[in-house]
Amino acid sequence: MLPGMRVPAALLILFQIAPPLPAAEVYRYVDPERGVEYSDTPRPGAERILIPETPVAPVIRTPPPSALAPEAAETPAGTALAYVDIAIVDPADQDTLRDNAGNLIVAVSLDPPLQADFGHRLRLLLDGAVAGEGVGTHFALSELDRGTHTLQAVVVGSDGQALVSSAVTTFHLHRMTVQQIQRRKAAENPAPATPP
Repeated sequence: MLPGMRVPAALLILFQIAPPLPAAEVYRYVDPERGVEYSDTPRPGAERILIPETPVAPVIRTPPPSALAPEAAETPAGTALAYVDIAIVDPADQDTLRDNAGNLIVAVSLDPPLQADFGHRLRLLLDGAVAGEGVGTHFALSELDRGTHTLQAVVVGSDGQALVSSAVTTFHLHRMTVQQIQRRKAAENPAPATPP
């Protein structure tokens, strides 16, 4: 500013809210004829005014939703409920089943229902090996060998760790042998009698 230049009060407020200049000094001088004057140049009789630095709030940049980690974006709010009951309801323990193709539908009961929103999955173990996994409570198995087998249902978390397991269920599967099938066919279709 030039010496002797008058600055209205509104402009002085702007000086106070504007970003501070490095090492800026303002001087106030009262001229009996012209009134109050402000200047950046000192002169005899001028009062030095200290203008406090304007507080500056840091800028916090929030990443867009697409930049969030997939698990953070997909994780539901709240906490998963603890499972209080899990059981294989079909076949029942020690059931004897007959199916020549070795087919079996396994039904699992779960309370509370599977919480797939938290990444939980239901895993079915047949004779200790994984036979199926998903978010449904029914599993279709096929071509099972005849004999005694075990089943167990396990709820696993998103990390693959077991959260809860059912008791082991044992069942017995009967299938006809090839010889039994041939004898049955022979009994159903007897050979034509040969003439004497």
